[in-house]
Amino acid sequence: MNRSGFPLQGALAVVAGLMFLAALGLLVAGCGSGGSKAPVLEGPAQTKPSSHAMEDIAAVASGGNAFALDLFGVIRPADGNFVCSPYAVSTVLSLAMAGARGQTEQEFRTVLHADLADASLYPALGALDVSLSEIADFVPASALWGQAGMPYQKAFVDLLGRTYGAPLRLVDFDDYAAAAQTINQWMYDATNGRIPQAVDPDGPRADKTVLMLTTAAYMKAKWEEPFQPSLTRDLPFRLPDGTEIRVPTMCGLRDEYDYMEGDGLQAIDVPYDDGRLSFMVVLPAAGGFGEVGEALTSERVDEITAALATRHVTLQLPRFTFSSSVDLKAPLRGLGLVAAFSAKTADFSGMTSEQTEISGVGEEAFVLVDEAGTEAAAGATVTFTAGVSQDEVLLAVDRPFYFLIRDRQTGAILFLGQVTDPSRHGS
Repeated sequence: MNRSGFPLQGALAVVAGLMFLAALGLLVAGCGSGGSKAPVLEGPAQTKPSSHAMEDIAAVASGGNAFALDLFGVIRPADGNFVCSPYAVSTVLSLAMAGARGQTEQEFRTVLHADLADASLYPALGALDVSLSEIADFVPASALWGQAGMPYQKAFVDLLGRTYGAPLRLVDFDDYAAAAQTINQWMYDATNGRIPQAVDPDGPRADKTVLMLTTAAYMKAKWEEPFQPSLTRDLPFRLPDGTEIRVPTMCGLRDEYDYMEGDGLQAIDVPYDDGRLSFMVVLPAAGGFGEVGEALTSERVDEITAALATRHVTLQLPRFTFSSSVDLKAPLRGLGLVAAFSAKTADFSGMTSEQTEISGVGEEAFVLVDEAGTEAAAGATVTFTAGVSQDEVLLAVDRPFYFLIRDRQTGAILFLGQVTDPSRHGS
């Protein structure tokens, strides 16, 4: 029990899902390179931020937060542990946005809440990136993996060099397994081995891959006041269905935390020893997990953060570790990024003169929370393919229809019916 009388139960999935939201600030950025044997075409060095860009930095940070909660809202599962890094996703999408033009670029901007003009946007993203890179416990890295012989716009390569410090590395995607191995080694190195495979060497690739964008994020931070392992003990944890289990639970010695409660939740901010990062727990009241998750917007996080005040709290926090993997193509389309996924509508002429489309977006993530602190890692990828792929089909089921539930192996129809009014629930 904490001193306000609420059991610290039912928070595990929210804790994990918010891991990078609280700790990293959900900032749209990315930098660095990491080791790789691929030939590197270096662009200009990353530009240091100017002192007058603070308002623009705040604007891109705010936009990054809005995208983060938008994304979390559509990819978090209703039940089960889940962790993601919207930071890594927004970064890798920003790399792609730099080469987009026309409607494709506008959709990127809308989804990423990137409202500044180009002249201010990329310098602000770069300034934010430099600031994040100065955090001792956090290591970001981004890179471009281009097909050898493919023409890439120099302005695109230079922009990503100035903004993110992201080099263009040349690989041969015709030998896809070897290219994947090279990229995976880079990701492995950039995440201290926590993301060993961001690209499946045996994955489907019906079209020719011509470019892959990658962003890695790695943090390993110690608590400002570590939990004592001798105080960790098995305590009850209530699952969403009401079942009670017992899990190893850390008991804090620290007496004062930034804390708030109200509107069906409690929140606590646990600092790390670097002075910049913190681990925020958002704990819904019993039975309110889904409701709080649905209402978790960037504005709501701002309200929670603003309401934090120093209180005497006895903290009992479960110890946990797990990984998550998510295919982001469908969720991003649902948020409004549509044109980029079809060669017929995608415009990446700012990146290359060849017709390309995004064929895949994915992320792997890892989190570990124990008595010493937190280790977390994520790897996000965007894959581009050349040429016109199979036509994208929009099937809007907006009129009466029939349905069949069948065994795909034998062809046996198990259920058959029709729908003429989806709003009717009775017979």
